Amino acid sequence: MAVVDAATAGYTAILVPLASAPLAAVAGYLLGRRAAWAIALASAAAALLSSYVLYTSGVEEPLYVEGPRIPLVPGMGIRFSLYIDGLSAFFSMIVGLVGFLVVVYSYSYMEGDPGYTRYYSLLALFIGAMEGLVLAGGLAQLYIFWEIVGLCSFALIAHHYYSPRASAAGVKALLTTRIGDTALLVGIVYAYLAAGSLEYPVLAEAGLSAMWLPLTLAFIGAVAKSAQLPFHVWLPDAMEGPTPVSALIHAATMVKAGVYLLLRMSTLALAGDVVALPSGFLQIVAIVGAATALYAALAAAAQYDAKRLLAYSTMSQLGFIYATIGLAWRAGSEGLAAALEHVASHAVFKALLFLAVGIVIHEFELLFGPEIARDMRYVAGAARGSRLLVAGLVAGAAALAGIPPFNGAWSKEAIIDVAINSDPLAALALLAASAATAFYSAKLVYYLVFAEPRHGGLKVEKPPMAMAAPVLVLAVLAIASPLLLKPPLQAVEPSAGAVAAGLAAASAGLLAAYLLYSGRLEVVVPKTVHRMVLEGFYVDRVYTRIVVPSILFVARMSARGLIGVVDALASTVASLSLQLGEVMRSIHLGKLSYYYAVYLAGLVILIIAALIGVGG
Repeated sequence: MAVVDAATAGYTAILVPLASAPLAAVAGYLLGRRAAWAIALASAAAALLSSYVLYTSGVEEPLYVEGPRIPLVPGMGIRFSLYIDGLSAFFSMIVGLVGFLVVVYSYSYMEGDPGYTRYYSLLALFIGAMEGLVLAGGLAQLYIFWEIVGLCSFALIAHHYYSPRASAAGVKALLTTRIGDTALLVGIVYAYLAAGSLEYPVLAEAGLSAMWLPLTLAFIGAVAKSAQLPFHVWLPDAMEGPTPVSALIHAATMVKAGVYLLLRMSTLALAGDVVALPSGFLQIVAIVGAATALYAALAAAAQYDAKRLLAYSTMSQLGFIYATIGLAWRAGSEGLAAALEHVASHAVFKALLFLAVGIVIHEFELLFGPEIARDMRYVAGAARGSRLLVAGLVAGAAALAGIPPFNGAWSKEAIIDVAINSDPLAALALLAASAATAFYSAKLVYYLVFAEPRHGGLKVEKPPMAMAAPVLVLAVLAIASPLLLKPPLQAVEPSAGAVAAGLAAASAGLLAAYLLYSGRLEVVVPKTVHRMVLEGFYVDRVYTRIVVPSILFVARMSARGLIGVVDALASTVASLSLQLGEVMRSIHLGKLSYYYAVYLAGLVILIIAALIGVGG
């Protein structure tokens, strides 16, 4: 593929959606909802086609496109460059595919929403920023797009800003991810001081010695962006945003920006060598991933809010990916394909589940309100009226649970294979998380499809075409998504032992769900235990009642101390000024003889000084 073609495709994927964002806002204001949607759809289609060109180009060696230099302030600027390799093209394709389907779906879902102009403008801006993040040729560009993605996330979560819950959720997401963003910024500054540049080719030449601290700090940024322990508390609350936003930002793309960042920084640190990263760092990555996978899977199993269940599920599945990255690097890059395969699988089946659940919510939200429309107990059996919706929910849940032949089975079993060969304890945690995943996947399907309707048999009869088409496409891709992996990102074939272990874990979770919801098994869970798991083991309470008040207390004390220092400094300056004024006033007596005496004394001193200078 020619460099010019790659550059054109890369810049198109980034610039067309970015330019379309203000156009969608103006068109929506002047021409109405359809015009804003059409512009957002055209920009998403351009991003999808461009990312497809990059993905199918068969890039084997990294291609660095040195773009124009953009001045920021006089004498300083950044270069708008591209870095195209298998990793960036892979993530670009995921962003383009899911972004396009979500824009199509939004046409019907956001119908009648008073903020449609703002919504479509932010959607186009997000797609362009996310493409820029994964195709950027340097860390300065990456950070700019990283912040734009965070801004879009905040604004879209709080889209219904008149709702206190949505507004608070947007602020919570922004403040929590700020921690990771700050760490990433510090790492970028250090990378510049160590290597003298932020462009990827220069950083790759600098090697691990220069990239070690930036990599560590970038991991903190990645953990916050991907809602991993302990910075995960923002994601369940982020479900207050519109459901298409949940599918695009908080299931398929934005939360995976952390995965991309970690992999990009890791490859730059290694610079293609087979030398493994420090084992301590890799162990921390694996522990955080495995712990989050198990923790979030258990929390998801207790949820009745369908979107919160899927939010905890997203955290858990990303935990699988992070654990694989930490475990795979120990033996080289061989096992990374398992993590990337699950990135593709998860993007498809989790977007599918969000959009399918969104059809149910859209049907009942005006009748019961958003909270009840998301409660599976109140909308029980609502999906059974639509074969397409039933097929989408079953396909997405089966892929999530790891049931063959759906995509999640192959990618999750490849991850388990990596864990079994690397760390038995991590493998045990991931297998337990797999069993819990199968349980809550069956729970979701049971309530929305098989449970007895609660409100007079109300159910979804025929979803709008704009909402049904993306669900159908994703249901088909739930089987084919591992085929997105192309050389050098070849799909992994798990061992027979890993397949058996994965199927055994999934079967255990499905059996438990069947026995529980068929009435063949009665399990009495103490209310305190159920409440604890339902609220994510009270981690959020620890933050709101201990961590945040402690930080505010320290901040207030520091502020008081700083105010005291400033007051003392101001008082000292004022006192010195008054004393100096008194001295100056004392020598202004208004007597001419006094002034002449001072003048003569000064003249004598000058003459003596001059004579001494000449003599020297």
